[in-house]
Amino acid sequence: MMVSTPQAEDIRCYFLDMEELALKLAVRILLRVSLIMENDKAATAYLRKHNGDKAKAGKLSRGEVIPKSLEQERHLKSMVCEVLTGYPTKVFRETHGKGVRDIFETDDLAIYSNAYSIAVCVMKAGKNRCDVRPILLPSFENRIDPHKYCIGLNGF
Repeated sequence: MMVSTPQAEDIRCYFLDMEELALKLAVRILLRVSLIMENDKAATAYLRKHNGDKAKAGKLSRGEVIPKSLEQERHLKSMVCEVLTGYPTKVFRETHGKGVRDIFETDDLAIYSNAYSIAVCVMKAGKNRCDVRPILLPSFENRIDPHKYCIGLNGF
């Protein structure tokens, strides 16, 4: 793009900024949609089947299968966040009014996606949620700085 006036320079800068933003969004959408959502589907399917089997065995009522599965999935995601940042998802939601997936920068979202993927695989391999944390800690403990997101600065 040729620039010959100050207005043309402003327009050129605007379009370059928009191009940079579009490229960042493309990477972020790929992470959110294809990677994290696939893990969500896998976690949901596994937990519903696991709790469905418990219901068939009489250890859980049929009406508890879906609510229990959703609670366990939320707990898993929060535990992954806590391993990565030192804080559960609740703190991020209270501070920003959004979930961690909506506020993490792309690099941090990639780290979250990797940790979450491993957590889901460990669970699908037959480990319970309590066994997941010690497996994640050596590789992922405090890999995301919560101060970047104003967490831990105000007494949280």
